[in-house]
Amino acid sequence: MEKIPDWLKIWSELAEIRNTHFALQEEGQSDHWSENARKFSDRVRERWQEPDTSRDFLKSVLFKNPESTLLDIGAGTGNWAIYLSPYAKKITALEPSAGMRAVLEENLMLSEPKVDNVTVIAGKWPETDVPEHDFSLCSHAMYGIPNFEEAVRKMNAITRKNCFLLIRAPLLNDPLAQIAQKVWGQPNDSPNFTVAYNALIQMGIYPDVLFEENRHIHPKVYPSYESAFSDIKSRFGLENDSQFDTFIRSVLKDHLVQSENQWILQHNVKVGLISWKSIR
Repeated sequence: MEKIPDWLKIWSELAEIRNTHFALQEEGQSDHWSENARKFSDRVRERWQEPDTSRDFLKSVLFKNPESTLLDIGAGTGNWAIYLSPYAKKITALEPSAGMRAVLEENLMLSEPKVDNVTVIAGKWPETDVPEHDFSLCSHAMYGIPNFEEAVRKMNAITRKNCFLLIRAPLLNDPLAQIAQKVWGQPNDSPNFTVAYNALIQMGIYPDVLFEENRHIHPKVYPSYESAFSDIKSRFGLENDSQFDTFIRSVLKDHLVQSENQWILQHNVKVGLISWKSIR
């Protein structure tokens, strides 16, 4: 019988690889989001024109608890905070990026009806101390945190009722999952739902799960085929002329599509909403 994996260790290793990859991409930039936050906000807003089971579920939770408070961890440009503001007494939006916070503040000012119950705080999770809230939400902001256990323990510590974690859940036929299986012998290309769910169980937390009915992961766009190839190799920490080059090119042949002057990598990914009652 095979040994049970250490999912917390797997999360940490994948997060470190992810962070190294993005550090190389953002080298020389003081804040990557200073130039990209508005595009990110518009892209999310466009996706949110479609129905979404996660939004409906979280809205219903707050609707049943109208005097509740919510901590939005890694609030980004404020899409969740603004969307949920009519249903909560107070929302704290925690965001480390100055570029993201600037667009968040702008979105709050432009919101109709006016939003006056969202407080924006500069800071990273789990380093930043915040007061207790009834609920905590971390939407696609946990990926770069190597110490998953510390992040979750702190969510528990400041949450009186329920914690929510929204996270990507790649299917096994996703191109990056196929490459991860070949390179690393397991299909997790980065911190994701499978690793988070099993890590929570390893911590003694048995969560509930809701999958979004629609897939909302934005496809990755590249200016050329070779830039896509190089980027994917970087994601897996592969050097030039690696033994996996032929396999990676075979995967790209099936999933990388040229459209005018761009190359688009389509992902086969769902999004999972993981929730659990705070354990304090």
